[in-house]
Amino acid sequence: MAEPVQYDALIVGGGPAGATCALWLKLLGLRPLLIERGNKLGGLQRSSPYPNDWIPGKRYASGQEFADAIASHLESFQTEVRLGTTVEKLISYEGGSGSYRAELSDGESAEAPYIVLATGVRPIPPDFDTDSHIIVGPGTHVFEREFSDRNVAILGGGDNAFENYLFVARKNPKSIRIFARSIRARYEFVSRVPRSHMFQGPYTVDTGRRRINEFEFDDLLVFYGWQCNNPMERFIRLEHDRGFIRTDAHQITSTGNVYAIGEMTRSAHPCVVTSMADGVIAAKSIQERLDERRVERLLDEG
Repeated sequence: MAEPVQYDALIVGGGPAGATCALWLKLLGLRPLLIERGNKLGGLQRSSPYPNDWIPGKRYASGQEFADAIASHLESFQTEVRLGTTVEKLISYEGGSGSYRAELSDGESAEAPYIVLATGVRPIPPDFDTDSHIIVGPGTHVFEREFSDRNVAILGGGDNAFENYLFVARKNPKSIRIFARSIRARYEFVSRVPRSHMFQGPYTVDTGRRRINEFEFDDLLVFYGWQCNNPMERFIRLEHDRGFIRTDAHQITSTGNVYAIGEMTRSAHPCVVTSMADGVIAAKSIQERLDERRVERLLDEG
């Protein structure tokens, strides 16, 4: 194993949160390393072909186009990125110039005093077996699917369920219905779905017979929401808040040199913009803590 390379922070996860944190650290004159297991940056935006008009300055740009812009921006400032790479081992120690050493899947080793977790969320899976006729979570697999002349059932009562109903309805299905134990979606979405296409209350899913209560379906879309995705949990145990990582106002977790940013935390409103804001907050906190160390060292040497 080669000698570890020294960094100021190791950021795990290359979505909007992690990329923003890496960019800000780079522009603040520090040396971050962004580690992303996929072959491209962008996180969940990479799987979204839909326009995301909620990001100022990116009107009409799809999630995928925004992900490409993120990658291009980091590359233009020569931000160090490892794609197709995961952390295989993480050691906490006090030697060298950092308190964490990460052994990476590409055979390299990296050290830094701070770890930033930015690995986002993943769809909550259903409690029944899935097959090719069952789609879990939003993304390109819904966008590219043909629903013409098919009976479509949607499970879930949140924004994703109702927004995807409106999308599928434009693809001329034979029938379409939402099943929700409770409805939490925005009024804007709920008001656009005929009441006869909504069932609220307990329901039974029989995937073998392709039935939900008495409704027969050809395709089933499941939108049960999101859960924290933290592959680093095997290395670092952190306090949680209702299943998401607990942080303070500076995005610091219960382990003081570990940060968590983006949708894996309990945000008041998890989205791209708030995730990017988390990245900025973490980067500034790391810069200030490093500056404090360096000033103290400089004064001691003087």
